[in-house]
Amino acid sequence: MGARLFKTLNLLVTTLVALFILAAVSTVLVRGLPYIPASLKAPELIFAVKLSLITSIISTTACLLATMPVAYALARYNLPGLGVAANLLRIPLTLPPVVSGVCLLLLFGTTTFGTTLARMGLRFVFI
Repeated sequence: MGARLFKTLNLLVTTLVALFILAAVSTVLVRGLPYIPASLKAPELIFAVKLSLITSIISTTACLLATMPVAYALARYNLPGLGVAANLLRIPLTLPPVVSGVCLLLLFGTTTFGTTLARMGLRFVFI
């Protein structure tokens, strides 16, 4: 009896949530569909897409160039401090992106390093 009631309530709640999401998505589509062709031709969108592609290609290439030799060395050689190096390389995988972003802003913001970069013309702005 209890399992059947749970399944029924679960199905009811799931259906209501799915209908709510479907209603929201369909409203956005119906109201926004006429504006999509004009939006795709907007110079701001084209610039943003180009910038995203260029940035992702450059960052992927830089990551590959920096990490492939390190990965090879970690896999092939028994170096002193191998465990420490492996754990340091795992930190970006375990930290949420927001924490990493805040740490970078704190590093580049009001520290000596950040003010030196600002004097050189590289300013990092807190938004």
